[in-house]
Amino acid sequence: MKPDGIQLVAELSSCRPSTLGHLATLERIVTRSSSLAGLKVMNITSYVFRPGITLVAILSQSHLAFHTYPEARHLSLDVFTCGADREKIERFLQEVRRRVSAKTARSVWIQRGTSLNIHRPSIMHQAAARGYGTDYTINKRIFETQSRFQNISIIENELFGRMLFLDGELQIASSDHAVYERALVDPLYVHTKPADVLVLGGGDGGVARELLQRGVRSITVVEIDPDVVQAAKKYLPTINHQALSDYRVRLVYQDVRNFLTGDQKKFDGVVYDLTMHPEQWTTEPRGKYLTKLFRNIFLVMKPGASIALQCGSGLDPTVHRQTKKILNPLFSQLRFYPVDIPSYCEPWLFASARRKKVDRP
Repeated sequence: MKPDGIQLVAELSSCRPSTLGHLATLERIVTRSSSLAGLKVMNITSYVFRPGITLVAILSQSHLAFHTYPEARHLSLDVFTCGADREKIERFLQEVRRRVSAKTARSVWIQRGTSLNIHRPSIMHQAAARGYGTDYTINKRIFETQSRFQNISIIENELFGRMLFLDGELQIASSDHAVYERALVDPLYVHTKPADVLVLGGGDGGVARELLQRGVRSITVVEIDPDVVQAAKKYLPTINHQALSDYRVRLVYQDVRNFLTGDQKKFDGVVYDLTMHPEQWTTEPRGKYLTKLFRNIFLVMKPGASIALQCGSGLDPTVHRQTKKILNPLFSQLRFYPVDIPSYCEPWLFASARRKKVDRP
């Protein structure tokens, strides 16, 4: 017999305490949840520790175990089956979660036997190039697809609400999107009141919504990926309020480099809602790519027009220096400002400036 199996290790939080401390109830939950999931219970043994309970069930496929912490409203469980019964185990987990009224469930899948691999379906991991990463618990996967350009994921998180990830990097969260959007829009109004604004990126529609609330005459949003816009319209309505469907918004599906060299309209406000780390989009060196890009942005701005941009993590030692080097020849009154966006779990750096009143850079 091939020594292969699948093990689920799960942590269920904010459960009903009375259920976790009642042995007979737990035994019924194990029996009924197993039956509904297609798992056969052969025997159950248990021990009451007061207040917690440990329960082990022998399955025809292998075994499962519970350990409860009623005082902490927490249930730890694991299920191991021989063969590939992942769908059955998933059904079992969801049934147990429902019966103990768990608000949050975190889980890890382990492929055991001839191989040992770990998969964490309940965690969205955002890696960073600065020696650390961030894990976001997934309460529910709302949407996921691989577009022509990137992986698009929308999840539901207990603390931050709906969260949009592109290629595993957090873009916006429903809990604090307004903080991010105001950081990009407020600087445009320090010196002037822009009428025609260009938004580079911004496919989630949040910046467009914020601008519409300020009474702008027109907004041009340049977004390379139509799938981002469609996903945001359908699954992130509390962020964009369907702003991208407003008659004042012109939506252009195009690479910003092509748009900037082809469009003749001049803008009195620009929001740069793109990355300052364009390595995934180009083979050019970062500095060369960004210098050319911001020169072309300069050319579509009216003299004295304002620009605001998100620079990246405040913990990135290169971002301030690189941005200053690129913008100083083109813009005046350059200002950097860190903003605390809770869902980002790190300080985020923004910048604003005004286009110099010269014809060409």
